Amino acid sequence: MASHSRNLRKLITSDWSKVFAVGGSFVVASGYSLERLREKDSEVFAQNSTFASLTRLKRQFVSIFGDVNIHAESAQVSENRRVKKVDKPSQQKKIAHKRFEKFASLEYTNGELIMTPMDFIESVTQTNPRPRIGRRKVTEKDLDTLLRSTPKPSKNYKGHDFFQKLDTDGVLTFPEYCFLVACLTKTRSDIEIAYKTFDRDNSSKIEKREFEQFAGRIAYAIAKHVVDIGSEAIPRTTLSQHFFGKGGTGKLAYDQFLSFIRSLQTEILMVEFTEFSKGLRTISEDEFARILLRHTQVPAEQQEKMMENLLKEGNPTFKGITFEEFCEFFYFLNNIEDFAVAVEIFSYAGQNLNKAAFQRAYKITTHGKEIPSTILDTMFLLFDVNNDGELSKKEFIGQMKDAVQRGFRYHTDEFIGWQGFKKCLVKERNATTEE
Repeated sequence: MASHSRNLRKLITSDWSKVFAVGGSFVVASGYSLERLREKDSEVFAQNSTFASLTRLKRQFVSIFGDVNIHAESAQVSENRRVKKVDKPSQQKKIAHKRFEKFASLEYTNGELIMTPMDFIESVTQTNPRPRIGRRKVTEKDLDTLLRSTPKPSKNYKGHDFFQKLDTDGVLTFPEYCFLVACLTKTRSDIEIAYKTFDRDNSSKIEKREFEQFAGRIAYAIAKHVVDIGSEAIPRTTLSQHFFGKGGTGKLAYDQFLSFIRSLQTEILMVEFTEFSKGLRTISEDEFARILLRHTQVPAEQQEKMMENLLKEGNPTFKGITFEEFCEFFYFLNNIEDFAVAVEIFSYAGQNLNKAAFQRAYKITTHGKEIPSTILDTMFLLFDVNNDGELSKKEFIGQMKDAVQRGFRYHTDEFIGWQGFKKCLVKERNATTEE
């Protein structure tokens, strides 16, 4: 029994990327495909339900909450860490707070900054906010006016325009902002694990207090900052009123929660697509490339060189990218870690990341979907800096991780200019190798 407990503790605290990386060589040597690996993985885990549950919980929960401690009965932030004084804010905290402060257009009577729904959309789709003179002061009485347009919860969010319809009529706090940002990159399984973790009584309903703790812990994980969870300074917000009613007594079902997040992801992609499509059915490949590059660490001067190569070599074959293709690619990016695993397995077999390997890894990652030829060609014209028909897997995956995180990815160093860009790539390659 003691030995079993030690093994379980070792399992819970293990570095999963290292475990899987080591297994990669076995997979190639044995002739297993990634699909077969997943089948065997399921077969073995099914033999021990406790093992399987802990494994899935560890992998999925950490991917959402980052550096948050996990306990057997409930997921709670360690009290010692919550009260620990942070002398020097981390770079990641600076990124999250600076982004929020930069785009927040409202200020509550106690000095706390708050966002409107349109502020949030701009913060994840634009580099800079629209011009304004100062911030609007908001009192508790003003909340009635700001929240009067807040809709009631829906079973299916089919319009994909929740935040656009509200425009500037709404209130979002910093923890809610972090929650929304985190949701943009999560898969369905991530969302399900998160919901079940915070549904403490297994009622398949989340209450307002549970949601406030949920948002607060995500803010802690993203910003490494002690957040006043459930603060009464701002008694009502757009999300709290929408999910739980004006009195805060409602409950949020899983289906509603999932539908809201999936609609949010689509809405942000729609805003970005429409910015360039101007009402047309497609955007050009170079416009797609600019959207993709805008949140990476690639310096502006290098981006222009990449764009020049794309326009020079690709113009004769360009035919445009539809919104459906655009969405599918960004949903694929939410699974970039799975893509990285597939590519790593190919590399063990001596296969470089050429177009054929990219197509195969994409198909595995998206459960059988084919990557559109227009997007595949754009990727290689943009990122194949040597024009040898291959991508550097470490560099490409690192850049895509930046793109999907929309500028919130943690970088400990300042990377300035072309030399800084190369330094960033070296750092990413070393980090991936260590994993």
